[in-house]
Amino acid sequence: MAGESHIAYERDGPSKHAVTLARFWLVVLGLIWIVVGFVTILFGAGFWGWPACMVAVGALHLLAARFASGRIAVFFALFVP
Repeated sequence: MAGESHIAYERDGPSKHAVTLARFWLVVLGLIWIVVGFVTILFGAGFWGWPACMVAVGALHLLAARFASGRIAVFFALFVP
């Protein structure tokens, strides 16, 4: 019976602690992207191209932190800076 619970645990995905940590880092990285993007837009003498993309990437990080499943959140936190 212990083997069955172990197999079921592996199918369930990452632990709650790993998902919480991944979501935390997604929020932190998202806020960093947004702040750096807005500061560059405000003080970059009208340079809008890449800073607007930074803000968009930050917003996507925040959306992933809020709405992504546990496995997707862990993947984004580990492999998408």
